[in-house]
Amino acid sequence: MDAKASAKPITRAKELQINAQKWTKPLMDAGWTVMPTVIFERQKALGLDALDVNILLHLAGYWWTPDNKPHPSKRTIAAAIGVEVNAPDVKPLIPNALEAGLTALRQRGHYPINHLVVIKDELIAKHGDLAADVFDAFARAKRHYVERLKAGRIEKPTEVDEVHRRVMEITGEPLPYGIAPNRNVIDALLGHALTQGIITKPVTAEELFAPSTRALVE
Repeated sequence: MDAKASAKPITRAKELQINAQKWTKPLMDAGWTVMPTVIFERQKALGLDALDVNILLHLAGYWWTPDNKPHPSKRTIAAAIGVEVNAPDVKPLIPNALEAGLTALRQRGHYPINHLVVIKDELIAKHGDLAADVFDAFARAKRHYVERLKAGRIEKPTEVDEVHRRVMEITGEPLPYGIAPNRNVIDALLGHALTQGIITKPVTAEELFAPSTRALVE
């Protein structure tokens, strides 16, 4: 009997469990990235050096959905890798990455979400207003920043400021906070997470956020 033919297929849930055993659950819970093995095994044949592969790893970490290409700034990647942003070896893999991202925003309305604030359930249970208070603190800080951005009062604008300014020209809001203004991209991310086996059952956007923040918008 063919051993391979009789072996039971590994389910997505089991695969995730195996990965947690290899890397430990805390590391897996912190986030993980899928990368084709051929990129490592055929690195030389593909003409990739160590820096190229490192950059690809970071880009893959920002590529959440097939139709929303990653476009972190060179400065963001350089800081994570530990190289100078203006070093000759640091160059964009996607030509005009910012324009590609803005085109995707115009066409599909998907503004990528790169960062979230997480609060433990036990803290929210103990302090009922905590989640809403944290939202309000970030919202007030954002409001102050956006007012300065709109008025052109940022003394030394960075690449990030320029991205926010360009986004504001398209959507009117460079940093949308809350479920409602981010509904499309959240739902898309959840759908892809289910398809890719990152989560094992469907969840709604509301299930991911504290009840006191679900209706908040800034």
